[in-house]
Amino acid sequence: MAILHQGLFGQFSGKIGNVVGYVLNGKQCVREYVIPKQANTERANANRAKFSMAMKFTSGIKEALSVLYPGLKGAPRWNEALRNILKTGFTGENSNISIDYSKVAISAGSTHGAVTAKANGGFDVIVVTWSRPKNINDEKPGNKVILVAYCEATNKCIVKMVKSNSCARSKAFTGRDLKRDLIGGEVHTWLVFTAADKLQVLNCTYAGKVTVL
Repeated sequence: MAILHQGLFGQFSGKIGNVVGYVLNGKQCVREYVIPKQANTERANANRAKFSMAMKFTSGIKEALSVLYPGLKGAPRWNEALRNILKTGFTGENSNISIDYSKVAISAGSTHGAVTAKANGGFDVIVVTWSRPKNINDEKPGNKVILVAYCEATNKCIVKMVKSNSCARSKAFTGRDLKRDLIGGEVHTWLVFTAADKLQVLNCTYAGKVTVL
């Protein structure tokens, strides 16, 4: 964007078409615009690939971001999700880099592992069971349990929410009416626990990958 300092025919700074204007020692200077070259090192290429994969993953779970980051809205919510994926979700180096979904901090909550979870897939169904150590009991009345299921091949996800039972330490539920985009593909799953007011994510646990038939 160019800035006109003295009207239409005065000095300007910024890009207009294929030229760039700037003022140096009070004099108008103009040079040809040159597209900056991107670094072509192995590390730079790996960083670009990593960012591209993280952006794709974030866009794939955008339907779930409102429950995964309830304390944020709009761009800050997206940016925090992207930052968490970039920080926690990758394995390998340079050209061998890839997302390790079991390590992804998919939500704003803790991933300290107080909850263990296991997902199983079947015909048009995902069943997730989970349990807590006997010395852990933070399942308060009104808390919510959320299943997030994501298919990398189609870059689509589903979100299912149920009430947490303060008396139960293990439970199973199904994610029915799955989108066709998840059928037949490898699906990664997470369990997310939120407070009753839905404003705080308490815990997030990776439940494994399954194939939905």
